[in-house]
Amino acid sequence: MGVGGAVGLGGAVGLGGAVGLGGAIGVGGAVGVGGALGLGGAVGVGGAMACDASQFTCGNGQCIPLVYQCNTIADCADGSDEAPALCSVTGSGGVDGQGGTVGVGGDVGVGGDVGVGGDVGVGGDVGVGGDVGVGGTVGSGGTLTCNDTTPATGSSPIIDDFEDGDAFLPPNEGRVGDWYQVTDDTAGTITSGTPFAPVADPTTATQYAAVFTGSGFTDWGTQLGVRLFQIGEELGCPYNASVYSGITFFAGGTGTRNVQIATAQTVPTDEGGTCTDGCYDHFQAEVTLNSGAYPVIQWGSLAQAGWGSVATFSSSELMAIQFLFPGNAAFDFVLDDLAFVP
Repeated sequence: MGVGGAVGLGGAVGLGGAVGLGGAIGVGGAVGVGGALGLGGAVGVGGAMACDASQFTCGNGQCIPLVYQCNTIADCADGSDEAPALCSVTGSGGVDGQGGTVGVGGDVGVGGDVGVGGDVGVGGDVGVGGDVGVGGTVGSGGTLTCNDTTPATGSSPIIDDFEDGDAFLPPNEGRVGDWYQVTDDTAGTITSGTPFAPVADPTTATQYAAVFTGSGFTDWGTQLGVRLFQIGEELGCPYNASVYSGITFFAGGTGTRNVQIATAQTVPTDEGGTCTDGCYDHFQAEVTLNSGAYPVIQWGSLAQAGWGSVATFSSSELMAIQFLFPGNAAFDFVLDDLAFVP
């Protein structure tokens, strides 16, 4: 609530969204007694937040991208980004407070906790029972949908260099996603850690990299991947990267690695694609690992394995990038500087 906006004396909530009618909160009531409420403002009595205006502050102080708020995935370790009080009502068109009573008949900030995940005026009607943008992406009027995707422009080819130290994609060119690990459910072990998190690695020239190691899987194996526009736990949308000609990345380790590009035609409908039968036969290429090397995979070099439904590759409907680790073999892989190629 309140991306960069203060809630209190004369403070606006949302990007251009009015709070109630006229923007007044209560009748002369201060919220939090001098503490501005909102991402980018101060929380409580003059306490500065560590997160910036493009991030959501979790109840435990963790910072996550703002667009991950109310996306049905608990991205905060304490789950506060998906709290029912925060996500139960969806704003409309970025106008906060229409149809709800804003502070009328209740105390605003008196005896209430002011802060992310806290009650604003317990006993007052500010956001509790009123439609003050609670549950919607502030300023956008709702949670992310496939209509929110925008084509890549060629201005920010980095997909993830892991320098932020977390499992989320940087929001370059509208990309939204977090890294996932999938296994064949046999008695194997991922020794580099679960859930996924970048770590310091001496084989790279940067601070952080994705290190993926393990062994013992006896069926198809395991994979590390990321959706390019994620809107749910296992739900994504096609992302238009047609301005680019392929991908490249730092490849550390030995042997070869199968790199897969999932498109709408190879992803089933319940995961956001258009495939109804013979799904998951993604477009792929084999890459020889060599620490210090940056292999380039051009779109034209990709092909399906041939066991699933035949699809036509389109760089305008990319769903995910995945790295496959076959079963019955140990694996040791270092990934860094994943980027599109002009």
